Amino acid sequence: MNLREFLRKADEIIDDMDVEELKCCLHNMARRTPEKQRESFLLSLEDSFVQVYQKGSGAKRTY
Repeated sequence: MNLREFLRKADEIIDDMDVEELKCCLHNMARRTPEKQRESFLLSLEDSFVQVYQKGSGAKRTY
């Protein structure tokens, strides 16, 4: 599957999820992340948070 089709399908699935389902999904992805990739995973989460926060969503860091 090429990147465009992959992202389209991922977006469809994500759009159907509520906040709790998204949290569960991210938790499961974190749980399955190999130890060598954990730092990168956390950086990706932080980058995503910063992008949303900078857009003025009012998101608050709670960790």
